[in-house]
Amino acid sequence: MATTPSVVINKAALDFLLRDPAGPVQRDMYRRALAVLFAAQTDCPKHLSNLLNSLHIEPTVVEGLPGYKVGSELNYTVYVDQGTGLQAGHGPYAKQPPIENIREWADDHGINPYILARHIFEVGTKPTYFLTNALRNAAA
Repeated sequence: MATTPSVVINKAALDFLLRDPAGPVQRDMYRRALAVLFAAQTDCPKHLSNLLNSLHIEPTVVEGLPGYKVGSELNYTVYVDQGTGLQAGHGPYAKQPPIENIREWADDHGINPYILARHIFEVGTKPTYFLTNALRNAAA
């Protein structure tokens, strides 16, 4: 009489492999996140030192699975990466950016913040794609 093959799954071992920070999958994911972080820091516009210094890796959970997020908590990160207004291929703005959001940078660069806000409103800013390219290059 033939025996029926069976498979026994060791859930604890599987969880260690896939979910535990010391497991090989999580270590590999962290290594990849470090590569994205390094590429983003390399390509981040150097005159935006606050943004450059704010880039970090953060553990996250997506659809119940652990992972890592690379980015910044600064509210203007997406605008530096994706650009704004007409220069980025978006439509024109409905209002100027708040002066308080650009004052420090404008003052540090000797630019009148009101003139800068008007320029951003009318022309926009070019995208840098520093985060987008970092992620794309890490996936290649």
